[in-house]
Amino acid sequence: QSAVFLGATTDDCTDALTATVVYESNTTGSGLICNETTQIGANAFRCSYPTDVLTKAGGYNTTMYATMADHYSNLEYHSTENGWFTIALLRRLASQSVTPSSEYYYYPNWQFNVTATSGDETPMNITLFLKKGSGEFLDCSTYAENPCMNITIDSCVNCQNLNVSWIKNFSSSDVGTWFYQIKMLDAETGDMVTQTAGTDNFLVNAPTPEQINLFDKEQSPSTAQWGGTNVYWNITVNTTLTDTNVSVYLWNSKSTDGPWTQIGNRTWNNETGGSQIFNFSKQTSSSDIGTNYYFFNATDNDSVTPTSSSTIIYNYVITKDYISMIYSAGNDSISNRSGSQTTLLSFQVVNANGSEMGNFPIKYSVERNSLAYYTDSNLVVLTNDTGYANLDFDATCEAEYTGAPKFLVGSQQWKAELNDSLLDYYFNNDTSTFLETTTSVQGDIVLDYVTPSGSDPEVIEEESITFLGATTDDCGDALVTTVVYTANSSEYNFECPVT
Repeated sequence: QSAVFLGATTDDCTDALTATVVYESNTTGSGLICNETTQIGANAFRCSYPTDVLTKAGGYNTTMYATMADHYSNLEYHSTENGWFTIALLRRLASQSVTPSSEYYYYPNWQFNVTATSGDETPMNITLFLKKGSGEFLDCSTYAENPCMNITIDSCVNCQNLNVSWIKNFSSSDVGTWFYQIKMLDAETGDMVTQTAGTDNFLVNAPTPEQINLFDKEQSPSTAQWGGTNVYWNITVNTTLTDTNVSVYLWNSKSTDGPWTQIGNRTWNNETGGSQIFNFSKQTSSSDIGTNYYFFNATDNDSVTPTSSSTIIYNYVITKDYISMIYSAGNDSISNRSGSQTTLLSFQVVNANGSEMGNFPIKYSVERNSLAYYTDSNLVVLTNDTGYANLDFDATCEAEYTGAPKFLVGSQQWKAELNDSLLDYYFNNDTSTFLETTTSVQGDIVLDYVTPSGSDPEVIEEESITFLGATTDDCGDALVTTVVYTANSSEYNFECPVT
Protein backbone atom coordinates (compact mmCIF):
# COMPACT_ATOMS: atom_id res chain seq x y z
CA GLN A 1 0.00 0.00 0.00
CA SER A 2 1.00 3.66 -0.29
CA ALA A 3 1.10 6.44 2.29
CA VAL A 4 -0.73 9.36 0.70
CA PHE A 5 0.20 12.94 1.68
CA LEU A 6 -1.97 15.93 0.72
CA GLY A 7 -1.58 19.67 1.43
CA ALA A 8 -2.01 23.15 -0.07
CA THR A 9 0.05 26.37 -0.24
CA THR A 10 -1.00 30.03 -0.29
CA ASP A 11 1.01 33.25 -0.05
CA ASP A 12 0.76 35.72 2.75
CA CYS A 13 -2.08 37.36 0.90
CA THR A 14 -3.92 34.01 1.01
CA ASP A 15 -3.75 33.63 -2.72
CA ALA A 16 -3.05 30.23 -4.22
CA LEU A 17 0.65 29.60 -4.58
CA THR A 18 2.32 27.02 -6.76
CA ALA A 19 5.29 26.02 -4.64
CA THR A 20 7.73 23.12 -4.49
CA VAL A 21 6.36 20.78 -1.83
CA VAL A 22 8.14 17.92 -0.05
CA TYR A 23 6.66 15.69 2.66
CA GLU A 24 8.85 14.14 5.28
CA SER A 25 7.80 11.60 7.94
CA ASN A 26 9.85 10.17 10.74
CA THR A 27 9.56 7.40 13.29
CA THR A 28 12.06 6.11 15.80
CA GLY A 29 15.17 5.10 13.91
CA SER A 30 13.71 5.62 10.45
CA GLY A 31 12.12 8.14 8.14
CA LEU A 32 10.85 8.69 4.65
CA ILE A 33 10.73 11.58 2.15
CA CYS A 34 7.96 11.89 -0.43
CA ASN A 35 8.98 14.53 -3.01
CA GLU A 36 7.25 13.35 -6.20
CA THR A 37 4.16 15.44 -5.74
CA THR A 38 1.26 15.90 -8.08
CA GLN A 39 -0.46 19.29 -8.22
CA ILE A 40 -4.16 19.15 -7.83
CA GLY A 41 -6.02 22.26 -8.82
CA ALA A 42 -4.39 25.63 -8.20
CA ASN A 43 -2.39 24.95 -5.08
CA ALA A 44 -2.98 21.42 -3.67
CA PHE A 45 -0.17 18.87 -3.78
CA ARG A 46 -0.48 15.10 -3.32
CA CYS A 47 2.32 12.62 -2.91
CA SER A 48 1.98 8.82 -2.74
CA TYR A 49 4.79 6.96 -1.04
CA PRO A 50 4.78 3.22 -1.82
CA THR A 51 5.52 1.14 1.25
CA ASP A 52 6.83 -2.40 1.34
CA VAL A 53 7.84 -4.85 4.00
CA LEU A 54 11.14 -3.01 4.37
CA THR A 55 9.29 0.12 5.38
CA LYS A 56 9.56 0.31 9.13
CA ALA A 57 6.27 -0.06 10.90
CA GLY A 58 5.30 2.41 13.63
CA GLY A 59 3.82 5.84 14.36
CA TYR A 60 5.09 8.60 12.06
CA ASN A 61 5.10 12.39 12.61
CA THR A 62 4.92 14.44 9.41
CA THR A 63 6.42 17.72 8.11
CA MET A 64 5.29 19.54 4.97
CA TYR A 65 8.01 21.74 3.35
CA ALA A 66 7.27 24.43 0.73
CA THR A 67 9.73 26.63 -1.22
CA MET A 68 9.30 29.19 -4.01
CA ALA A 69 11.36 31.96 -5.48
CA ASP A 70 10.85 35.37 -3.95
CA HIS A 71 9.07 33.73 -1.02
CA TYR A 72 10.34 32.73 2.30
CA SER A 73 10.47 28.94 2.71
CA ASN A 74 8.03 27.48 5.19
CA LEU A 75 7.17 24.18 6.90
CA GLU A 76 4.28 22.75 8.82
CA TYR A 77 4.90 20.00 11.41
CA HIS A 78 2.26 17.58 12.71
CA SER A 79 2.85 15.17 15.55
CA THR A 80 1.28 13.30 18.44
CA GLU A 81 2.74 11.09 21.10
CA ASN A 82 2.08 7.92 19.07
CA GLY A 83 2.66 9.48 15.68
CA TRP A 84 0.53 11.50 13.35
CA PHE A 85 -0.22 8.37 11.31
CA THR A 86 0.77 4.71 11.59
CA ILE A 87 2.31 2.25 9.18
CA ALA A 88 1.15 -1.14 10.38
CA LEU A 89 3.07 -4.39 10.11
CA LEU A 90 2.16 -6.52 7.07
CA ARG A 91 1.27 -10.15 7.91
CA ARG A 92 0.00 -11.89 4.78
CA LEU A 93 -0.69 -15.40 3.57
CA ALA A 94 -1.71 -15.55 -0.10
CA SER A 95 -1.98 -17.77 -3.14
CA GLN A 96 -2.66 -20.91 -1.12
CA SER A 97 -3.10 -24.06 -3.17
CA VAL A 98 -3.04 -27.84 -3.10
CA THR A 99 -1.93 -30.13 -5.90
CA PRO A 100 -3.80 -32.22 -6.83
CA SER A 101 -7.15 -30.92 -5.68
CA SER A 102 -8.86 -34.27 -6.33
CA GLU A 103 -7.17 -37.62 -6.72
CA TYR A 104 -7.14 -41.21 -5.51
CA TYR A 105 -5.84 -41.69 -1.97
CA TYR A 106 -2.73 -43.52 -3.16
CA TYR A 107 -1.52 -40.51 -5.17
CA PRO A 108 1.95 -39.75 -3.70
CA ASN A 109 3.06 -36.48 -2.15
CA TRP A 110 0.10 -34.12 -2.26
CA GLN A 111 1.67 -30.66 -2.16
CA PHE A 112 0.30 -27.66 -0.26
CA ASN A 113 1.66 -24.17 -1.00
CA VAL A 114 1.31 -20.65 0.32
CA THR A 115 3.11 -17.34 -0.15
CA ALA A 116 3.96 -15.67 3.19
CA THR A 117 4.94 -12.09 3.96
CA SER A 118 5.83 -10.65 7.38
CA GLY A 119 6.95 -7.04 7.82
CA ASP A 120 9.41 -7.11 10.76
CA GLU A 121 12.07 -9.13 12.49
CA THR A 122 9.62 -11.04 14.67
CA PRO A 123 9.98 -14.77 13.80
CA MET A 124 6.79 -16.25 12.40
CA ASN A 125 6.03 -19.94 11.89
CA ILE A 126 3.95 -20.83 8.86
CA THR A 127 1.87 -23.88 9.79
CA LEU A 128 -0.52 -26.10 7.79
CA PHE A 129 -3.72 -27.30 9.44
CA LEU A 130 -6.06 -29.97 8.00
CA LYS A 131 -9.45 -31.41 8.84
CA LYS A 132 -11.64 -34.06 7.27
CA GLY A 133 -15.29 -33.23 6.75
CA SER A 134 -16.83 -31.54 9.76
CA GLY A 135 -13.95 -32.45 12.03
CA GLU A 136 -11.54 -30.14 13.82
CA PHE A 137 -8.50 -28.49 12.24
CA LEU A 138 -5.25 -30.08 13.44
CA ASP A 139 -1.62 -29.23 12.81
CA CYS A 140 -0.95 -31.83 10.13
CA SER A 141 2.66 -32.28 11.23
CA THR A 142 1.29 -33.92 14.38
CA TYR A 143 -0.65 -36.68 12.61
CA ALA A 144 0.30 -40.13 13.87
CA GLU A 145 -0.14 -41.59 10.38
CA ASN A 146 1.24 -39.83 7.33
CA PRO A 147 2.13 -36.48 8.97
CA CYS A 148 2.89 -33.49 6.77
CA MET A 149 6.50 -32.78 5.85
CA ASN A 150 7.65 -29.23 5.22
CA ILE A 151 9.84 -29.15 2.11
CA THR A 152 10.80 -25.48 2.37
CA ILE A 153 11.72 -23.11 5.16
CA ASP A 154 8.72 -22.59 7.41
CA SER A 155 10.11 -19.71 9.46
CA CYS A 156 9.38 -16.23 8.24
CA VAL A 157 11.52 -13.30 9.53
CA ASN A 158 10.78 -10.07 7.69
CA CYS A 159 10.05 -12.32 4.70
CA GLN A 160 8.65 -11.10 1.43
CA ASN A 161 6.49 -13.44 -0.68
CA LEU A 162 8.17 -16.44 0.80
CA ASN A 163 6.97 -19.68 -0.78
CA VAL A 164 6.22 -22.31 1.87
CA SER A 165 5.35 -25.89 0.84
CA TRP A 166 4.42 -29.18 2.50
CA ILE A 167 3.79 -32.68 1.22
CA LYS A 168 1.44 -35.26 2.67
CA ASN A 169 0.32 -38.76 1.78
CA PHE A 170 -3.06 -40.35 2.45
CA SER A 171 -4.45 -43.83 3.01
CA SER A 172 -7.73 -45.58 2.21
CA SER A 173 -9.11 -44.51 5.58
CA ASP A 174 -8.71 -40.87 4.53
CA VAL A 175 -11.18 -41.00 1.65
CA GLY A 176 -13.50 -38.00 1.78
CA THR A 177 -13.64 -34.20 1.57
CA TRP A 178 -10.83 -32.36 3.35
CA PHE A 179 -10.29 -28.71 4.25
CA TYR A 180 -7.00 -26.94 4.76
CA GLN A 181 -6.04 -23.73 6.58
CA ILE A 182 -2.64 -22.09 6.80
CA LYS A 183 -1.77 -20.01 9.85
CA MET A 184 1.00 -17.54 10.63
CA LEU A 185 1.93 -18.04 14.26
CA ASP A 186 4.19 -15.85 16.40
CA ALA A 187 7.15 -18.13 17.07
CA GLU A 188 7.67 -16.66 20.52
CA THR A 189 4.10 -16.49 21.84
CA GLY A 190 2.29 -19.00 19.66
CA ASP A 191 -0.36 -16.40 18.89
CA MET A 192 -2.01 -16.53 15.49
CA VAL A 193 -1.43 -13.29 13.64
CA THR A 194 -3.15 -14.15 10.36
CA GLN A 195 -4.66 -17.18 8.63
CA THR A 196 -6.40 -18.27 5.47
CA ALA A 197 -10.17 -18.67 5.49
CA GLY A 198 -10.23 -22.43 6.13
CA THR A 199 -12.77 -23.03 3.38
CA ASP A 200 -10.25 -24.26 0.83
CA ASN A 201 -10.89 -27.94 0.20
CA PHE A 202 -9.69 -30.97 -1.71
CA LEU A 203 -10.99 -34.50 -2.35
CA VAL A 204 -9.27 -37.72 -1.39
CA ASN A 205 -10.98 -40.37 -3.50
CA ALA A 206 -11.27 -44.10 -3.39
CA PRO A 207 -10.43 -45.59 -6.76
CA THR A 208 -13.44 -46.77 -8.68
CA PRO A 209 -13.38 -50.52 -8.09
CA GLU A 210 -13.14 -52.76 -11.07
CA GLN A 211 -16.67 -53.85 -11.77
CA ILE A 212 -18.48 -56.64 -13.55
CA ASN A 213 -22.02 -55.61 -14.42
CA LEU A 214 -24.81 -58.15 -14.93
CA PHE A 215 -28.05 -56.68 -16.27
CA ASP A 216 -31.06 -57.11 -18.58
CA LYS A 217 -31.79 -60.58 -17.25
CA GLU A 218 -34.47 -62.51 -19.15
CA GLN A 219 -36.00 -65.92 -18.41
CA SER A 220 -38.86 -67.87 -19.96
CA PRO A 221 -41.25 -69.47 -19.39
CA SER A 222 -42.05 -68.25 -15.92
CA THR A 223 -44.40 -71.22 -15.40
CA ALA A 224 -44.64 -74.43 -17.43
CA GLN A 225 -45.16 -78.19 -17.17
CA TRP A 226 -41.98 -80.23 -16.97
CA GLY A 227 -42.59 -82.53 -19.91
CA GLY A 228 -41.13 -81.24 -23.17
CA THR A 229 -40.25 -77.86 -21.65
CA ASN A 230 -37.00 -76.00 -22.26
CA VAL A 231 -36.23 -73.12 -19.94
CA TYR A 232 -34.28 -70.25 -21.53
CA TRP A 233 -32.20 -67.48 -19.97
CA ASN A 234 -30.07 -64.63 -21.23
CA ILE A 235 -27.97 -62.05 -19.41
CA THR A 236 -26.01 -59.02 -20.59
CA VAL A 237 -22.51 -58.51 -19.17
CA ASN A 238 -20.01 -55.68 -19.33
CA THR A 239 -17.06 -54.75 -17.13
CA THR A 240 -14.48 -52.10 -16.38
CA LEU A 241 -11.78 -54.77 -16.55
CA THR A 242 -9.49 -54.14 -19.48
CA ASP A 243 -6.93 -56.92 -19.38
CA THR A 244 -8.74 -60.19 -18.73
CA ASN A 245 -11.67 -62.33 -19.76
CA VAL A 246 -14.63 -62.91 -17.45
CA SER A 247 -16.36 -66.22 -16.73
CA VAL A 248 -20.17 -66.00 -16.48
CA TYR A 249 -22.13 -68.74 -14.68
CA LEU A 250 -25.81 -69.68 -14.28
CA TRP A 251 -26.88 -71.69 -11.22
CA ASN A 252 -30.18 -73.46 -10.41
CA SER A 253 -31.57 -74.96 -7.22
CA LYS A 254 -34.83 -76.13 -5.65
CA SER A 255 -33.97 -74.11 -2.52
CA THR A 256 -32.59 -70.64 -1.89
CA ASP A 257 -30.12 -72.33 0.44
CA GLY A 258 -28.83 -74.65 -2.29
CA PRO A 259 -27.19 -76.91 -3.19
CA TRP A 260 -26.75 -75.16 -6.53
CA THR A 261 -26.34 -76.91 -9.86
CA GLN A 262 -24.44 -75.17 -12.62
CA ILE A 263 -26.58 -74.81 -15.74
CA GLY A 264 -23.69 -73.55 -17.83
CA ASN A 265 -20.84 -71.08 -18.14
CA ARG A 266 -19.84 -68.58 -20.80
CA THR A 267 -16.84 -66.30 -21.38
CA TRP A 268 -16.95 -62.53 -21.72
CA ASN A 269 -14.20 -61.81 -24.24
CA ASN A 270 -11.87 -58.97 -23.37
CA GLU A 271 -10.82 -58.42 -26.96
CA THR A 272 -14.44 -57.98 -28.05
CA GLY A 273 -15.27 -55.79 -25.03
CA GLY A 274 -18.49 -53.87 -24.56
CA SER A 275 -21.81 -55.38 -23.55
CA GLN A 276 -22.06 -59.06 -24.48
CA ILE A 277 -25.23 -61.18 -24.28
CA PHE A 278 -25.06 -64.80 -23.14
CA ASN A 279 -27.76 -67.45 -23.59
CA PHE A 280 -28.44 -70.52 -21.47
CA SER A 281 -31.04 -73.28 -21.64
CA LYS A 282 -32.15 -76.33 -19.67
CA GLN A 283 -34.53 -79.17 -20.51
CA THR A 284 -36.74 -79.84 -17.52
CA SER A 285 -37.56 -83.19 -15.97
CA SER A 286 -39.92 -84.42 -13.28
CA SER A 287 -37.23 -83.68 -10.67
CA ASP A 288 -37.72 -79.97 -11.42
CA ILE A 289 -41.38 -79.92 -10.32
CA GLY A 290 -41.91 -77.05 -7.88
CA THR A 291 -40.35 -73.60 -7.48
CA ASN A 292 -36.89 -73.35 -9.00
CA TYR A 293 -34.39 -70.65 -8.00
CA TYR A 294 -31.55 -69.28 -10.09
CA PHE A 295 -28.90 -66.58 -10.18
CA PHE A 296 -26.00 -65.46 -12.35
CA ASN A 297 -22.49 -64.69 -11.20
CA ALA A 298 -19.29 -63.71 -12.93
CA THR A 299 -15.59 -63.55 -12.00
CA ASP A 300 -12.27 -62.70 -13.58
CA ASN A 301 -10.70 -65.74 -11.84
CA ASP A 302 -7.87 -63.65 -10.39
CA SER A 303 -6.46 -65.80 -7.59
CA VAL A 304 -5.04 -62.82 -5.67
CA THR A 305 -7.60 -60.01 -5.96
CA PRO A 306 -10.58 -61.43 -7.81
CA THR A 307 -13.30 -59.20 -9.15
CA SER A 308 -16.73 -60.78 -9.09
CA SER A 309 -20.40 -59.92 -9.31
CA SER A 310 -23.67 -61.71 -8.70
CA THR A 311 -27.36 -61.08 -9.35
CA ILE A 312 -30.08 -61.52 -6.80
CA ILE A 313 -31.92 -64.85 -6.68
CA TYR A 314 -34.88 -65.16 -9.05
CA ASN A 315 -37.38 -67.98 -9.49
CA TYR A 316 -39.65 -69.77 -11.93
CA VAL A 317 -42.19 -72.60 -11.47
CA ILE A 318 -42.27 -76.04 -13.07
CA THR A 319 -45.57 -77.88 -12.64
CA LYS A 320 -46.68 -81.45 -13.07
CA ASP A 321 -47.26 -82.49 -16.65
CA TYR A 322 -50.64 -82.35 -18.39
CA ILE A 323 -51.99 -85.45 -20.12
CA SER A 324 -54.80 -85.55 -22.67
CA MET A 325 -57.11 -88.57 -22.93
CA ILE A 326 -58.65 -89.13 -26.39
CA TYR A 327 -61.57 -91.56 -26.62
CA SER A 328 -61.03 -94.56 -28.87
CA ALA A 329 -63.39 -97.50 -28.11
CA GLY A 330 -65.85 -99.08 -25.66
CA ASN A 331 -68.65 -96.59 -25.28
CA ASP A 332 -72.19 -98.08 -25.55
CA SER A 333 -70.61 -101.52 -25.72
CA ILE A 334 -71.88 -104.87 -24.44
CA SER A 335 -69.90 -106.81 -21.86
CA ASN A 336 -70.92 -110.44 -21.48
CA ARG A 337 -70.33 -111.75 -18.01
CA SER A 338 -70.58 -115.45 -18.71
CA GLY A 339 -67.45 -117.30 -19.59
CA SER A 340 -64.37 -115.43 -20.77
CA GLN A 341 -65.75 -112.79 -23.05
CA THR A 342 -64.00 -109.40 -23.21
CA THR A 343 -64.93 -105.93 -24.37
CA LEU A 344 -62.33 -103.45 -25.63
CA LEU A 345 -62.22 -100.20 -23.65
CA SER A 346 -59.68 -97.74 -25.05
CA PHE A 347 -58.38 -94.17 -24.74
CA GLN A 348 -55.32 -92.74 -26.41
CA VAL A 349 -52.93 -90.96 -24.05
CA VAL A 350 -51.19 -87.86 -25.41
CA ASN A 351 -48.91 -85.38 -23.65
CA ALA A 352 -49.89 -81.72 -23.72
CA ASN A 353 -46.94 -81.13 -26.02
CA GLY A 354 -48.45 -83.60 -28.54
CA SER A 355 -46.24 -86.62 -27.93
CA GLU A 356 -47.95 -90.03 -27.66
CA MET A 357 -47.25 -91.57 -24.28
CA GLY A 358 -46.08 -95.18 -24.66
CA ASN A 359 -45.65 -97.67 -21.80
CA PHE A 360 -47.78 -95.40 -19.62
CA PRO A 361 -49.97 -96.97 -16.88
CA ILE A 362 -53.67 -96.10 -17.19
CA LYS A 363 -56.23 -97.15 -14.62
CA TYR A 364 -59.75 -98.07 -15.72
CA SER A 365 -62.73 -98.11 -13.35
CA VAL A 366 -66.14 -99.68 -14.08
CA GLU A 367 -69.33 -99.31 -12.08
CA ARG A 368 -70.29 -102.64 -10.49
CA ASN A 369 -73.84 -101.67 -9.46
CA SER A 370 -74.62 -98.44 -11.37
CA LEU A 371 -73.42 -96.55 -8.29
CA ALA A 372 -69.86 -97.28 -7.26
CA TYR A 373 -66.81 -97.57 -9.51
CA TYR A 374 -64.60 -100.56 -9.07
CA THR A 375 -60.94 -100.89 -10.03
CA ASP A 376 -57.99 -103.09 -9.19
CA SER A 377 -54.65 -104.01 -10.69
CA ASN A 378 -56.37 -106.13 -13.35
CA LEU A 379 -57.91 -102.94 -14.70
CA VAL A 380 -54.53 -101.13 -15.04
CA VAL A 381 -52.90 -101.39 -18.47
CA LEU A 382 -49.79 -99.96 -20.12
CA THR A 383 -50.21 -97.92 -23.27
CA ASN A 384 -48.76 -99.25 -26.51
CA ASP A 385 -46.20 -97.43 -28.63
CA THR A 386 -48.82 -95.11 -30.07
CA GLY A 387 -50.27 -94.23 -26.69
CA TYR A 388 -53.39 -96.40 -26.73
CA ALA A 389 -54.45 -97.86 -23.39
CA ASN A 390 -56.38 -100.94 -24.53
CA LEU A 391 -58.22 -102.81 -21.78
CA ASP A 392 -59.93 -106.10 -22.61
CA PHE A 393 -62.63 -105.80 -19.99
CA ASP A 394 -64.07 -109.09 -18.71
CA ALA A 395 -67.13 -108.53 -16.51
CA THR A 396 -66.72 -110.90 -13.58
CA CYS A 397 -68.72 -112.71 -11.00
CA GLU A 398 -67.80 -112.24 -7.35
CA ALA A 399 -64.51 -113.90 -6.40
CA GLU A 400 -63.88 -115.00 -9.95
CA TYR A 401 -60.36 -113.98 -9.01
CA THR A 402 -59.18 -112.75 -5.64
CA GLY A 403 -61.11 -109.62 -4.85
CA ALA A 404 -63.15 -109.70 -8.05
CA PRO A 405 -66.61 -108.11 -7.74
CA LYS A 406 -69.82 -109.15 -9.34
CA PHE A 407 -70.70 -106.67 -12.05
CA LEU A 408 -74.47 -106.40 -12.10
CA VAL A 409 -76.22 -106.55 -15.39
CA GLY A 410 -77.34 -103.34 -16.99
CA SER A 411 -75.72 -100.10 -18.09
CA GLN A 412 -72.55 -99.39 -16.13
CA GLN A 413 -70.38 -96.30 -16.56
CA TRP A 414 -66.67 -96.73 -17.03
CA LYS A 415 -63.77 -94.29 -17.10
CA ALA A 416 -60.02 -94.06 -17.51
CA GLU A 417 -57.51 -92.01 -15.54
CA LEU A 418 -53.83 -91.90 -14.74
CA ASN A 419 -52.60 -94.63 -12.45
CA ASP A 420 -51.82 -93.53 -8.90
CA SER A 421 -48.09 -94.17 -9.46
CA LEU A 422 -48.02 -91.17 -11.86
CA LEU A 423 -49.71 -88.56 -9.74
CA ASP A 424 -46.51 -87.13 -8.30
CA TYR A 425 -45.46 -86.17 -11.83
CA TYR A 426 -48.69 -85.63 -13.76
CA PHE A 427 -51.99 -83.91 -13.14
CA ASN A 428 -54.72 -86.53 -13.10
CA ASN A 429 -57.12 -86.63 -16.00
CA ASP A 430 -60.38 -88.42 -15.19
CA THR A 431 -62.29 -89.08 -18.41
CA SER A 432 -65.64 -89.04 -16.59
CA THR A 433 -65.20 -85.30 -16.08
CA PHE A 434 -65.52 -84.62 -19.80
CA LEU A 435 -67.10 -87.75 -21.38
CA GLU A 436 -69.66 -90.27 -20.11
CA THR A 437 -68.85 -93.78 -21.35
CA THR A 438 -70.97 -96.86 -20.64
CA THR A 439 -71.02 -100.57 -21.24
CA SER A 440 -74.02 -102.86 -20.89
CA VAL A 441 -73.22 -105.86 -18.73
CA GLN A 442 -75.22 -108.93 -19.72
CA GLY A 443 -75.42 -112.37 -18.15
CA ASP A 444 -76.94 -115.84 -18.76
CA ILE A 445 -80.01 -117.50 -17.12
CA VAL A 446 -79.29 -120.98 -15.79
CA LEU A 447 -82.43 -123.26 -15.61
CA ASP A 448 -83.01 -126.05 -13.08
CA TYR A 449 -86.17 -128.03 -14.17
CA VAL A 450 -87.64 -130.30 -11.40
CA THR A 451 -91.19 -131.58 -12.12
CA PRO A 452 -92.97 -133.26 -13.63
CA SER A 453 -90.20 -135.73 -14.19
CA GLY A 454 -90.17 -138.79 -16.33
CA SER A 455 -90.58 -140.98 -13.25
CA ASP A 456 -93.79 -139.29 -12.06
CA PRO A 457 -97.04 -141.32 -12.32
CA GLU A 458 -99.35 -140.38 -15.09
CA VAL A 459 -101.82 -137.59 -14.62
CA ILE A 460 -105.48 -138.37 -15.03
CA GLU A 461 -107.53 -136.01 -17.09
CA GLU A 462 -109.20 -133.25 -15.11
CA GLU A 463 -106.31 -133.33 -12.61
CA SER A 464 -103.73 -130.44 -12.44
CA ILE A 465 -100.23 -130.79 -13.73
CA THR A 466 -97.64 -129.24 -11.41
CA PHE A 467 -94.58 -127.71 -13.10
CA LEU A 468 -91.58 -126.79 -10.89
CA GLY A 469 -88.20 -125.29 -11.78
CA ALA A 470 -85.64 -122.73 -10.61
CA THR A 471 -83.53 -119.99 -12.29
CA THR A 472 -80.06 -118.67 -11.37
CA ASP A 473 -77.74 -116.29 -13.19
CA ASP A 474 -74.38 -117.13 -14.66
CA CYS A 475 -72.76 -116.30 -11.33
CA GLY A 476 -74.92 -118.93 -9.55
CA ASP A 477 -77.06 -116.39 -7.78
CA ALA A 478 -80.88 -116.80 -7.55
CA LEU A 479 -82.54 -114.96 -10.34
CA VAL A 480 -86.16 -113.83 -10.40
CA THR A 481 -87.22 -114.26 -13.97
CA THR A 482 -90.40 -114.62 -16.02
CA VAL A 483 -90.93 -118.38 -16.38
CA VAL A 484 -93.34 -120.11 -18.77
CA TYR A 485 -93.76 -123.87 -19.01
CA THR A 486 -94.96 -125.52 -22.24
CA ALA A 487 -95.92 -129.14 -22.90
CA ASN A 488 -96.60 -130.88 -26.21
CA SER A 489 -97.34 -134.22 -27.68
CA SER A 490 -97.64 -135.40 -31.23
CA GLU A 491 -101.25 -134.38 -31.25
CA TYR A 492 -101.58 -131.56 -28.71
CA ASN A 493 -99.61 -128.85 -26.82
CA PHE A 494 -100.23 -126.24 -24.16
CA GLU A 495 -98.41 -123.78 -21.97
CA CYS A 496 -98.54 -122.85 -18.28
CA PRO A 497 -97.74 -119.09 -18.15
CA VAL A 498 -98.84 -118.41 -14.61
CA THR A 499 -96.08 -119.23 -12.17
